[in-house]
Amino acid sequence: MTNISLDVVKVTIIIVTWNKRDDVLNLLDSLQSIASPNVTIVVIDNASSDGSVAAIRDRSLPVTLIENSENLGGTGGFNTGIRYALNNLYQDYIWLLDNDAEVKPDTLDKLVSVMEADGSVGIAGSCILDTIDRGLIVEAGGHIDERSATWKPHLRYKLHSLYIGSPAIDVDYVPACSALVRRELFDVIGIMDERYFLHWDDVDFGRTATKAGFRVVAVLDSMVHHGTEKGYSNTVLYFDVRNSLLFLAKHLSIGKRVLPMFRACLRSIMASKLFELSGEKMLSWYLRQAVENFSAGRFGSAPLIPDQLNSLSNKNTDFALCTAGAKSFVLFAVGCYADVVGAASVIRSSYPTVSITLAAPSDRLEVYKSCEAINDFISYDLARDGLWGSLNFVLNLLRLRFDCAVTAGTGFVVPFAFFVRRNIVISDGGRLVQESKISLGSFWKLPCAVVSGFFITLPIFLKCWMAGRKMSNSSRPDSGIARKTT
Repeated sequence: MTNISLDVVKVTIIIVTWNKRDDVLNLLDSLQSIASPNVTIVVIDNASSDGSVAAIRDRSLPVTLIENSENLGGTGGFNTGIRYALNNLYQDYIWLLDNDAEVKPDTLDKLVSVMEADGSVGIAGSCILDTIDRGLIVEAGGHIDERSATWKPHLRYKLHSLYIGSPAIDVDYVPACSALVRRELFDVIGIMDERYFLHWDDVDFGRTATKAGFRVVAVLDSMVHHGTEKGYSNTVLYFDVRNSLLFLAKHLSIGKRVLPMFRACLRSIMASKLFELSGEKMLSWYLRQAVENFSAGRFGSAPLIPDQLNSLSNKNTDFALCTAGAKSFVLFAVGCYADVVGAASVIRSSYPTVSITLAAPSDRLEVYKSCEAINDFISYDLARDGLWGSLNFVLNLLRLRFDCAVTAGTGFVVPFAFFVRRNIVISDGGRLVQESKISLGSFWKLPCAVVSGFFITLPIFLKCWMAGRKMSNSSRPDSGIARKTT
């Protein structure tokens, strides 16, 4: 494919940052390699408190810096930049970039070439590569599973060298980590939906574009390095649950959304009840709030944690003492890569000869196969396996008879941990060790959560379904002509 010079087209780059001074400065440094009179850089600061604004102003690379008075999230931040660009600048394309992305000199050229060659492409996204294993694909766009209200990255953990020179791939969405958007697309579908605030916003934007007749493609030769996994947190789970319901309400017909929305509500309420019974009050509260806030039409940032839940202890436990005598461990990969590898190191340093089996969704296993501390692997998928798949995994877990389960990372506890006698949580890259209240002895909590969660879900689901009917009639967040910024 012939490269289109940036001397021919005009591009506005929009970067949103919040308290990531070093990351955004590194990104601006990497953008020096594509400096051109036809490229304008707009940085949106979401009320950072780490000196980001002053540091950006001191950089030699000319940028337009817009300061929001509050944190508007990734969605609101991008929209601030998009409105500014549409009202004040002329451009053929707008390039959305994460503040912690690392671009290459030809990253933008490759995207522009694809867009210029095919006017039906509305959004072109880069191939996201790992920052540690730099030849490993993290995501090349992704596909949406409406039945389970989940999305799955395309080509996750595949070797990029196998796909060099491949044509652009049609996908349901590309992450806003590096997404080039055709100017005319905003005239047709408007800007991003600020109700999302964080998570699912780029998925929604891609689906809206394809429904309007535009193609969304991943360009494998356009490379960006970005962290493999961010891990779970209470707020990430909150946004994922609430925003998945918003996505279903916007993009599925009334009849088609009934089962997916019911499953999403049921999954969240059952998990909330399970965590409540297990003493994980904060996690339970966030999951319940996610569903209730959707049904009430409360969007934007995550709710503030009640004081009584914000005083939970982070006291360290002696790992060797509370796992004495264990000969086999199952390690549930809940957190980010550093959490999982850190937890494996803690186990291995205390027990050099024990067997460690990693349990994770199948698309996450590949990245851990180079970890020498791990002996074996088993996979599960809570969102897609269904009852039969989950039962098979439980039977396999019981057959293997692990002495202890370790959850790597915080923000989520896999229900399968109930089928192991002892449970430990290791987080913060292996620095924080805590005993879990989940164990085989507390298995009774699981059926209680399932039964009570089912009955609790019914009235909540009806509220969500009715709220979704109203939201589906107001799915366009803004006109294509953006509002002027002040």
